[in-house]
Amino acid sequence: MNHYFTDNRHLAQNRKEITFRFSCFTCHFLTDNGVFCKDHVDFGTRTLLDAVHASGLLGEEVLDLGCGYGVIGITLKKQYPDDYFNLPAAFQSVDQATDFPAMSKLLFEVENYRGSGMAASLFFDAKVTEAISLVVDAWKKQSQKRERPLSAEDAEGLQNVTSYIADHYAFDIPLERLANIACMSESKLKSCFKRQFGCSVTQYIQGRRMSQAEHLLIDTDFTMGQIAQMIGYTTSSRFAELFKKSTGILPIEYRRIARSNH
Repeated sequence: MNHYFTDNRHLAQNRKEITFRFSCFTCHFLTDNGVFCKDHVDFGTRTLLDAVHASGLLGEEVLDLGCGYGVIGITLKKQYPDDYFNLPAAFQSVDQATDFPAMSKLLFEVENYRGSGMAASLFFDAKVTEAISLVVDAWKKQSQKRERPLSAEDAEGLQNVTSYIADHYAFDIPLERLANIACMSESKLKSCFKRQFGCSVTQYIQGRRMSQAEHLLIDTDFTMGQIAQMIGYTTSSRFAELFKKSTGILPIEYRRIARSNH
């Protein structure tokens, strides 16, 4: 891609500042030898920005996949601060995340896919798009938490709730009990929980149950009915239904695939 960037460490440095006027503000960029159109903002970039500005985004969101020395990304971020998402920043926000079940499910599907040819190409393209969507969505939820931090008391109350769920997820847990543990009303608990964890209390409990089910399927020989009861479901059919909704496959298939890879 020498047309856009030259990875030549021996080029003589010729750093310069260029000025770019867009809408009602002015941007200043530092460029150097080796980058595309280092003396001015090129026609294609300006045309793209004008087209976006003319549409006003119409409530849409912008995802920056990376572009040159940052003209498009920086300009759109300045013009539309609430509608712009930077992909590298989004990926950094979930780096080494240990509680990302949706991404775990996607990676499991990718690891165990056995297609080839055009079907495989379409499958992997779709999974890349899905992964980007999951990362951006997670980043948005984290950004919302940073913008509206909970009080220390409310955060401690939620910590007590999640600790209680960790010990009692296999039982029916009334919302009223959790609200009492958190020292909140039921409506406040639901609101704070959603803001902090990005899901409802019910979804959180189900996620905890499914995580335990995955462990039991791989590391034990319990039957489907036994596992269902151990994690809080009265029938294996209900367990299978929710497990497939969570992972995309039935629990018996999950066990077979997981063990075949070990």
